[in-house]
Amino acid sequence: MIGYDNLSERYVVHWIDVFGGRFSETLGYGKRVGNEIDFIFEYPDGPFRTNFIWDATRGQWHWQMTQKNTSGQWTTFADLTLSQTERD
Repeated sequence: MIGYDNLSERYVVHWIDVFGGRFSETLGYGKRVGNEIDFIFEYPDGPFRTNFIWDATRGQWHWQMTQKNTSGQWTTFADLTLSQTERD
């Protein structure tokens, strides 16, 4: 669930997924810059980023998720392209 908080002028995201209730307690916060929204989640085991980039030319979203490993380096968790399927 993604929404915009007018007071803080930032986006708020609450993931509801298969990783369990403990992980869904943490909200992500992000700012939009151009066609991109970068969310940061401060999980107990380390920070996690979810980045959405809109490609208007292709009509697709690029969705990249990264996490900080124990060495302090950002590593790729997932890298996806979202596009609409053909309609009948």
